[in-house]
Amino acid sequence: MSAQGFQVIPEALIFRNTDTKTKDSLEVSVRNTQNKPTRIRFSLPQACPFSLISGQTFMLPPGLSTSIKIYCNAQSNSIEKSFLSISSPDETFQIPVISYPPSPNVQFDQKMINMGTMS
Repeated sequence: MSAQGFQVIPEALIFRNTDTKTKDSLEVSVRNTQNKPTRIRFSLPQACPFSLISGQTFMLPPGLSTSIKIYCNAQSNSIEKSFLSISSPDETFQIPVISYPPSPNVQFDQKMINMGTMS
C-alpha cells in the first residue's frame, strides 16, 4: 500500500490460528518514497491484543526502509480486529490488524464428492 510519502508492505496484518496460550509476531516494512528525510511513527490503540515492543518512532532517509514487529497475545478464542496507525508529518493512514482463532480449514476443489456409504 502506498501513501503519498511512503510505501507499506504488507497491506494488512493477519494472524491466523492464534491460540490464547501463544504469542505470535508479524513484520511490517515502511519505505520512504520522498526526496527528503521523514519521521515515521507507529501506534496501536491502547485496548487491543496487539503490541509493539521495539521503538515506535523512526527517522527515515529518502529511499530507505525500516521494519517493525507486531505481536499478538490473543485474549479469547474470537476474532480480534484493530488497526496499526503509521504517521509522518505530512499524513497518517491505517492498516488493519486481524487475529483469527484456531479453526479447521477444509477446501474442496471438486463439485461432486463421494463420501462412501454412510450409516
